[in-house]
This record gives sequence, C-alpha cells and structure tokens, in this order.
Amino acid sequence: MNFAHALLCRLGKAPHLIDGASGARLDDVRGHVIASAAMLRETGLERGDRLLLAAQLDLDTVVAYLATMYAGCVAVPLPAAQCFAEARTFAAATGAKAIWSSTLRESSALPVIVGVAQGDVQDGNVGAEPTDIAVLNATSGSTGKPRLVMVSHANLLANTEAIVRSQLLTSDDRALLQLPLHYCFGASVLHSHLWAGGSVVVDRRSMFSNRLIGSTIDHACTSFAGVPFTYEQMIAAADFDRLAGSSLKRFLQAGGKLDVQVVESIVARVPSADFYVMYGQTEATSRISTFEVHRHPAKLGSAGMPLDNLKVFPVGADFRPLAAGRSGELAVCGASVAAGFWNDVDGTAERFVNGTLLTGDVGHVDEDGFIWIEGRIADFLKMRGMRVSIGEIEARLRLAEGISEIAAFPACHPRHGEAFGLAVVAEKEHDRAGIVRDLTRRIDPLWICAGINFVDSLPRNDVGKILRGRLAEKCGS
Repeated sequence: MNFAHALLCRLGKAPHLIDGASGARLDDVRGHVIASAAMLRETGLERGDRLLLAAQLDLDTVVAYLATMYAGCVAVPLPAAQCFAEARTFAAATGAKAIWSSTLRESSALPVIVGVAQGDVQDGNVGAEPTDIAVLNATSGSTGKPRLVMVSHANLLANTEAIVRSQLLTSDDRALLQLPLHYCFGASVLHSHLWAGGSVVVDRRSMFSNRLIGSTIDHACTSFAGVPFTYEQMIAAADFDRLAGSSLKRFLQAGGKLDVQVVESIVARVPSADFYVMYGQTEATSRISTFEVHRHPAKLGSAGMPLDNLKVFPVGADFRPLAAGRSGELAVCGASVAAGFWNDVDGTAERFVNGTLLTGDVGHVDEDGFIWIEGRIADFLKMRGMRVSIGEIEARLRLAEGISEIAAFPACHPRHGEAFGLAVVAEKEHDRAGIVRDLTRRIDPLWICAGINFVDSLPRNDVGKILRGRLAEKCGS
C-alpha cells in the first residue's frame, strides 16, 4: 500500500493546510500532491529512487514530501541548509538522483527540482509493497553521525493509525506544527492529523513563543506539539495563560524528558487541555508509547503505556525479557519497528534483533504496564563503582540558585577516571562564585565532577536537544 495515497483518500473538509505566519491556505492538497508527483516522475524519477528534500516548514515542503511518497520514490528529508551543504555526502550515502527545494538554489552535486505543481492531473499513484521504503529518516540523537532509518509504507500506516487511536483524533482536530518535517515527531503530527481527516497549521516561528501561542489561538488549533525545550520557553512567555480560553484540547510532548514541575504547571494553568507525554524513536517510525497525564496523575513521570500495536519490555545482557520492575535495556517489537539502517549491516545487526528494536534506553515496566525510562545507556556514568545517569545529575543540580540552564556531559578525571563536567548558563548579574559554592554543596560525595564551566548558551540541535559532544569540546573535556 502507498501510504501517501491512503492518506489523501482520508482527507476531510478543506482547508487541510494553513501557513500560520501568512495565513495562506491550501484547500486542494490532494490535487497539489498528485500534480507534484506527476512532475517528479516527469523529471525521470522512478519507483524506489531517493530524493533529498531540503525541508523547510512551509506548505510547499509538505506537498513535496507527500508527493515523493505518492510517486513511489523515497523521501530523504533534511534541514535545508544541511541538505545543500552536505549534498555530495548524502548523495553518495543514499544514491539520490536529485534535490528538491521550495526555492531556487544551485548544487554541484545533484540536479535541483524546484517547487510544486498544481492542476487537473489524473490520479496516477504508484503502487507500493508494504515493505517498500517510503522515507529515509536521519537519526543521531544528540551526538554522532546520523544514520538513515528505512521507514516503510507499512511502518507509517501502522504508527499513524495507532497514534490517532491513542490521542482520540477526529476530523475536527487541527494541529499547530512548529516541529521540522525532517524530525519524525514533526512528521507524525502531520500524518496523524491528516489521517484523522483534520488539518495542520505549519508555523516556522519556533523561537518566538508568543507568536506560536497567538497562531494557536488565531487558527483555533486543538493540538500543540513540542519538545521539552519548547515547553520550557512557552511557560515563561507573557501570553501563555491566554491558551486557557482557547480551542486547545491537547498538548503533545516528546523528544526527551520534561521536568514534572513544568508538566504540572502547564496542566494547572491550562486545565482545559489534556497533556500527552510520548516516548518514541525514529527506528520505530515515531511514537512508541503515550502517557495521558489527566487519566493517570499518580504515574506522572512515566512514559506511559505502549501503543496498542506494540510491545515494550526490558531485556538483560542475554536479551531475555526481565520481570516487572527490573531494569534493563528497553526493547520494542511490533508493526512500526523499521527494518534497519540504510546500507549499514553492522549497525542494523546491533540494534535490530529478529524484528525487535533495542532502543539503547535503560528502564523498566511496572506491574501496571507503565514504562519508566531511566536514561540512555550511553548517558550512564560509572563513578566509584556506582552507576549514575546524567539526567539524575542535572535534576539535582538545576535546583542551585542563580542558574538559568545547566547540562552535564561525560568527562575524564586525571585520577578517578570516568566523571562528568558541567556547563552552566548563569542568570544575569548573579555571583558566579556563589553558584560554584552551591553546586559543590549539592554534588553527591560519591560523584566525580571534573569541572564547572560557565557558558553563554547550551548548544542545541534544531529540535532543542542538547549537543553534549559539542558541549564537551567547547568546555575542553
């Protein structure tokens, strides 16, 4: 089944797509996608060919993304700047035939296809086998060279349907999408709301919280999706409390752990909207589990329960499932688990075992079936024989006075070996010596801190995740 064709068949009443900044509306999404798919095929692209997408958060990019899949080609969405700067690298890695861009740009690596088409074009979707690759999604977490996950049409179909069911989406729903399309969470918000017959407002002004809040209200959005950094910025915005009287019905959060205090503040200040915490990975297409804060307040801090077509369980060193309450590496199996990484046999064998995804996350499942994530395997440090997560370190130390932001990262101590460094963004005009004294007082005696560094800002990727590898280089650890 061709996922894009199936999605277009489910579209509800127009308009389906709206530009949040300009107010431009795209009523005939189906016609634009079909015409653009025909345009792509006329350039010589065939079923299975890879197409790099210089993805920006605009209506043309959404159309081109869906049209690529509709044409039977494989979409490779990338940040626009990276797509052109590293075009030769990605062309060699994927065998891509061309680059698509919403604006005219030149590339010496590949031909550039510009814009989308419209018009009265016959439905000529290219059929696809369920296992055909629909998208190659780049994943890198917070560090390391991105890998390309082979997401099939069947993966997209299964994950999208499960998300719609878990969030009770209907044709009356409208999402405010400020997450990039090359990020699987952003793409899943698009997929799920259109699949439900609803609509999507795209708004690229992610760094301006008040404008996003205004866009959410002005366009009567019922869903707002963001990562922890998004919500940390939003609750400090002057207009945040205006959402309490809006059409908003649900907050959607993924992309890392959000402080419980922030969740509680949002729930208290906008009681008319439900809060959905979600856990996911690109290797499982997108979402893995959902936690509904309004239904299970006693389980706040959990990643919720698996989507109804997935199973999640911790495994030990021998890959055998562990009993309830025991911690191990979380494993996932089900219809949305991808086949593996593109042209990476060793990486695939390491993470995908007999159709089961080894997530790289440490956690446990309690007796009620709720998932609790304790951290990344790579983010655990062994200091003085004790295993400590970077998240635990940050949670304790961010309580120090005078700190705007703080991040811990793996480091090496000349005498004690494995340790951590700290990068601190101080509040304006606060005594740095006082901050160091307070942090030193809060550091557990069994922990080993290699150094405290003051920085102007924490390096983040375009979805707000801290780049710990870059931070270690910046702080000289």
